[in-house]
Amino acid sequence: MADMTPQSRSEVLLANAAGESYETKPPQSRIEKIFATMAGETGIELEPTQSRLEYWAKEALEHGGGGGGITPSGSLSITANDTYDVTEYAEAVVNVPGIVPTGTLPITSNGTADVTQYASVSVNVEDHTVEDGLIDRSISGAYINPRVTSVGQYALYSRKYITSISFAAATIIGGSAFYDCEGIEYAEFPSVATIREKSLRCQNLEVLNLYSPNRTTIPTLDNTNALATSKIAAGNGYIVINDDLVDTLKAATNWDTYAAEIISHTDAVNQNIRLSI
Repeated sequence: MADMTPQSRSEVLLANAAGESYETKPPQSRIEKIFATMAGETGIELEPTQSRLEYWAKEALEHGGGGGGITPSGSLSITANDTYDVTEYAEAVVNVPGIVPTGTLPITSNGTADVTQYASVSVNVEDHTVEDGLIDRSISGAYINPRVTSVGQYALYSRKYITSISFAAATIIGGSAFYDCEGIEYAEFPSVATIREKSLRCQNLEVLNLYSPNRTTIPTLDNTNALATSKIAAGNGYIVINDDLVDTLKAATNWDTYAAEIISHTDAVNQNIRLSI
C-alpha cells in the first residue's frame, strides 16, 4: 500500500479530523479552516463557501462530521427529579434527596403499616386468642404450654374442645386439672413428677406420654382415679415412658393398675403410636 502520510496542510487537517494527531499549522484557506474545525480546533471563523468542496465539507461539519461536534466536558449536578439535557457534559452527578427515614414506628396490632418515613419499627403484637378462649371456654385444638411448671387444680376443667395438650416444663398436674376434657386424645408431660387425683379423667384420652430423654425417675400417681373414664383405663390406650423405666412404672403404687397399658418409648415408635402433639 502507498504511503498515506499527509503532506499538505489540508491533508494533515483531514487526517486529524479522522482521528489522527499530526502537528498542524494555522489554516490559511477557507477549506483548511473547515478542515481544522472538523479536526476539533476552536475559535476559527468560517468564511462563506465558494466551491462545491467547501460547501459539502461545511455541510459535513454542521451535520456531525469529524471532531467538530459538541465535545462533552464538565459535570452536571442533578439534585431534583426532572428531565435534563446532558449533551454537553462528560458526566452527571445525581444527588436527589428522598425521604430521610427517622424515628421508630410502634406496631401493636396486626395489619399493614406505612414504614417509609421511619428508620425502624418496634413490633409488640399481643395475641389474646388462647387467653380469651380459656375464659369463654371456646379454646380448641392443640394446647401447648412450655412455660408453666405447675398445672393448678381445675386449671382446664371441662374444656371440651381441646384435642391434645403438651406441658414441657410442668412437674405437677393438679387435682382435676383436665377433668371432663372429653376431647383430649393425647397428653404429654416429659417433666412431670406428680399427678394428682382425677387430673386426667378425659373420656377419649388414648396416649399419656411421659417420655423424656432426660427422665431418670418415674412420676408419682396419687390415685388410680387420675385416669378414670379414659381409654387408657378401659384398656384401649397407652402410657409411654423411657425403656429403662418401664418395669419400675408397672410395679409402682397405683401405676400397677395400668401395667398392661404401660409401654416403652421404643415399642411405641415401632408400633407407630402417636408421640407428638
